[in-house]
Amino acid sequence: MSVVSVSLNDTLLEDIDEFMDEEGFSGRSEVMRTAVRALLRDRKEISDLEGTVDAVVIVTHEDEDSGEIDNIQHDHQDIVTTQLHNHLENHTCLEVFMLHGDADKVKELYNKFQASRKVEQAKIIIP
Repeated sequence: MSVVSVSLNDTLLEDIDEFMDEEGFSGRSEVMRTAVRALLRDRKEISDLEGTVDAVVIVTHEDEDSGEIDNIQHDHQDIVTTQLHNHLENHTCLEVFMLHGDADKVKELYNKFQASRKVEQAKIIIP
């Protein structure tokens, strides 16, 4: 098995350790392998989308980063049918985007959210 070095901030490492203990993982490597498998499985599901689709994308980010999220959303306003924005504790925002449109555009929007360093979390749901 290959060894890969990963840099993580203290908060993320603490979260991983807590998750590892709560869920009974034997070590951090097992947690990371499980997370990567889940990410790749989700990517495969998304890459298989074709035609016109409906989807929901949920995004969390720091309040101060709303501008970048708005810019990404505005570039895809032709597929965003509804957007909900809610302020959570600790200056965090939760946004829900309901989408309807070409699968490639939906994937593009989701991928931009996933790739943004300003996004804490992005999740897509395909009904």
